[in-house]
Amino acid sequence: MLSSRWKFQVLRWFSGFVELLFPKVCLACGDELVPGEDFVCLHCMMDLPPTGLLGNPAHNPIMDKLVGKVSLSGAVAVYWFDKHAAVQHLMHALKYKKQAELGIRLGRLMGAEWQYNCPMKEAFVLIPVPLHPARLRKRGYNQAEQLALGFAEKTGFPLAPHLLKRRVNNITQTGKTKEDRWQNVRSIFECTEYIHQPVILVDDVITTGSTLEACIAALNQKGITRIVVLSFAAARIHP
Repeated sequence: MLSSRWKFQVLRWFSGFVELLFPKVCLACGDELVPGEDFVCLHCMMDLPPTGLLGNPAHNPIMDKLVGKVSLSGAVAVYWFDKHAAVQHLMHALKYKKQAELGIRLGRLMGAEWQYNCPMKEAFVLIPVPLHPARLRKRGYNQAEQLALGFAEKTGFPLAPHLLKRRVNNITQTGKTKEDRWQNVRSIFECTEYIHQPVILVDDVITTGSTLEACIAALNQKGITRIVVLSFAAARIHP
């Protein structure tokens, strides 16, 4: 029988052989990763476009986009979402290429940015934007919950993924106007109980914000109003 040392050597050799045949590549640009890089190469990581909004979650264009129909305390995204750029490629891999671990990695990055830049120091409860059970079964995981898991690891905030439920598996939002999106998602979420702690509602990408407004409306109906929206990315808002 092989000794532990030889088993380790064989395992190292086999792992190296597999990586030679199937090298790990950056999910943003497709270049081969070097030792020490994980999911995203250093060049792409440094090139992600920060929104610069974490320092003022209550007064910024994303908050202005959401406030009005619902009651919340702040809304921010960490990075801007540009078509055909690194953030879009990462979000596509997270949602459609079975890259659940990528969500945890990016969630840790969100947590680090929050700790370094955000002035809000309360102990929040994390609630990911939920998927309908049918879509969850098909995808295998909720990308927003993966981000929240990584964020929780970094910050120590508790995670409450079952506090908000999706009751209706609505049709796609692609190509719809803001008002059509709002009509498409209103009343499809349900908050299961009231909690006293302030809430961070975690999402992957903010576009028109209609889905988030529907989530916040469900939380508001339970009396929860101390809500901060936190997304990995947001579509750029032009004046």
